[in-house]
Amino acid sequence: MQQNTAETRSPRLIAVALVLGSLLYLLFWIHLAWSQQTASRTPGTIITSAGQTIGPKYSEEELNNITSFTPSPTISAQIKKTVLNHYLDTVSPTAKRQLREAFADLDILNYFLVGLAEEGYQVNDLAVALTAWATTAFGILEERVISSAQDRALWQQFRIGLAKNPDFALAEDAQKQKIAEELYWLSALFTYQYQQLQAGAAWIDIRKLREDISKSLRTRAINPRTMTITNKGLVHKKGS
Repeated sequence: MQQNTAETRSPRLIAVALVLGSLLYLLFWIHLAWSQQTASRTPGTIITSAGQTIGPKYSEEELNNITSFTPSPTISAQIKKTVLNHYLDTVSPTAKRQLREAFADLDILNYFLVGLAEEGYQVNDLAVALTAWATTAFGILEERVISSAQDRALWQQFRIGLAKNPDFALAEDAQKQKIAEELYWLSALFTYQYQQLQAGAAWIDIRKLREDISKSLRTRAINPRTMTITNKGLVHKKGS
């Protein structure tokens, strides 16, 4: 069988390589976000997911254990204060007041718990949080509903990527919870503002909201201008 060379590689393979590069960079960002670095590494294994063999072999239970975490109320309170204070400092005084009132009593994990459970996901899972954040962001920017099939494909991408990195397999609950809840908070803030905008709220600046969402994606190595979500997960748009 003829192998592809750099000169003859198809556009589709190039696009796949670019997507993998973006996912790896996203995972590198997550790696940098760990509050503590792990010193030891685990041996490689094979992960079987979505009918494909991709890496070191884990059972579903082991795979879920890598991305799931047992939440701490103390950490939840810390993340809520940090994320809200940081985000509210970037919006107008009116928006700041509206958002603070809307989210003052919110428990972020309980907020997402029921909806995620109905779709077959558990809320205390970093791959699920990544999926919720990314689908919310693209759904608003592209003004469309991300389908269940697209959700599932993206979730598979994230969980495989996390599990393939041996450092993530050793991550502590607190480390996973901090990143997951930050992403959930961004999802909630973006969604609430978009819903208020659809309801006619005058205090929403749609340009500012779109800029915030785009920045959130770009900061984590996903370019919304060149990428989108399909039934294959996160992919490059045709021609990009």
